[in-house]
Amino acid sequence: MSDTPRPEDLQLRPIVPIRIGMKPTRSILCALASTLACSPAPGGSGPGQGGSAALDIVPDAGGGRAGSGGSSSALPEANDPLPRVATTAHLDLSQIERISRFRSGIGHDYGDSSEHCRSMKHYLCPTGCSGAHEPAWTELEVRSPVDGTIERTLAEQTYGTQIVISVREHPELWVKLFHVAPDGDVTVGASVTAGQRLGHHATDMTMSDVAVERHLRDGFQHVSFFELLSDAAFAELIARGVPSREALQISAAERDADPLTCDGEAFASPGTLQNWVDLD
Repeated sequence: MSDTPRPEDLQLRPIVPIRIGMKPTRSILCALASTLACSPAPGGSGPGQGGSAALDIVPDAGGGRAGSGGSSSALPEANDPLPRVATTAHLDLSQIERISRFRSGIGHDYGDSSEHCRSMKHYLCPTGCSGAHEPAWTELEVRSPVDGTIERTLAEQTYGTQIVISVREHPELWVKLFHVAPDGDVTVGASVTAGQRLGHHATDMTMSDVAVERHLRDGFQHVSFFELLSDAAFAELIARGVPSREALQISAAERDADPLTCDGEAFASPGTLQNWVDLD
């Protein structure tokens, strides 16, 4: 399958870092208009078209709601181990055909405090990724992977809503689910449990993606969702031919040795490393 996108399959999604406590005024948004980025439909990356904007909000370490982790002294450092707090994926993995690798060249630049020009999240392409969508992707149920609190619900560009959940026992971890058509009880401040239905995938026009943001003593980092997934839940992927969590990631060293080229937030090409893991 080609990773080359079709223009009609793509949508704009701005990545706009705003500090908590800063009011996102019109002047701020206009000043940051150059941070528009692309979120792909099946196949790749590139510019597209869309409607209203969504914001990614980068919190100050030690400030804001529970997701900031409280005092900066309580926040982890980048090399601290990650807890296996996710007991399920946000989609039924039996209905997923392929998963993009962490730091891939799929989509758009989604970096953190120390890494840039790489996609530091995962795209999950459901059954029918290369053909007819059977069942329709809008029938796919989206559920919470963790016990936690809904921190934000943000209108996506064109398709659905982004839901941000802080992990109950590790509030420095935020799980971000993209392109969701949320149920009516999905509101900011609501508590959720792992496996709880949040809604369904918003559209047949783009894949589902998931990101994890970890707030650190100095900045923030994105980590692979599958590093949070419990061994019991990851066993389903092993049964479908994924040998390890590492197989779903491009290491920082590998990406640095084979860098992508970015034009703003867009990738000039998907790179030469393997971007996808196909499931059996």
